Amino acid sequence: MEYVLTNSKEIERSSNIIYNKKLIMFYRMIRETTMDFAIKQSEMLLNDMIRAVSRYEKQINEFDKERKKYNRKIKPIPVKVFNEIKSLIKDKSCPIETSRLKVYSTSSYSANMNLPNDSDLDFTLTVKDMNDETLYHLISYFSKHGFTYYESRNTYDPRNIHYVMTKVEKTFGIELKIRDEDKSKSVIALHQKIDNKISLKRKKICVFIKYLIMNYGSKELYKAFKTIFYTSSFKGIKNNFPIIS
Repeated sequence: MEYVLTNSKEIERSSNIIYNKKLIMFYRMIRETTMDFAIKQSEMLLNDMIRAVSRYEKQINEFDKERKKYNRKIKPIPVKVFNEIKSLIKDKSCPIETSRLKVYSTSSYSANMNLPNDSDLDFTLTVKDMNDETLYHLISYFSKHGFTYYESRNTYDPRNIHYVMTKVEKTFGIELKIRDEDKSKSVIALHQKIDNKISLKRKKICVFIKYLIMNYGSKELYKAFKTIFYTSSFKGIKNNFPIIS
């Protein structure tokens, strides 16, 4: 599905609204701020963008209608992959006790914020008391079942370090992120908050902003928007930190 705004002048005006020098400047300095300031500033910037874009209610609703149609079409794929991962960790051949493993759907699809034809399907596997040995065994195990080890990410921050395995399912990129359970509690809480506690109306507008930036903005602006969305969503969660795209 490829959605296009129905009026080129509206595209131009939206692009001017979305291009936000304050957002870019904040994104470049966020690592140097306190978390309280980062949340406050992220909330302010995000709310300003939501107010500016809310005037395009017709286009937002049109886009949401098409996006829901796309999501209904692909629904069997994330369900299938999630169930496969659950089955694998429950199987007797799994090298780590099932009681130490939990799987979550942590993608923009599960949050109802995905962009059609432009979103991977992400899943997170948390491991109680993970160490190098358990990680090695899990990577070896999932490698025997269609996944390929890709890379480690955020190794500089124990709260967000994870190990990524990938596969392709009917042209969809799948990422399985292996994390230590205790160290990643705040990240899991963040995903659950986005999935279940942020209003559908707010998410509908935010995903439309993502669409606008993806099509009419810069790559840096897209990363900046994702950063303020996640950072503002971290409000009220213990041990929070900026998730910088």
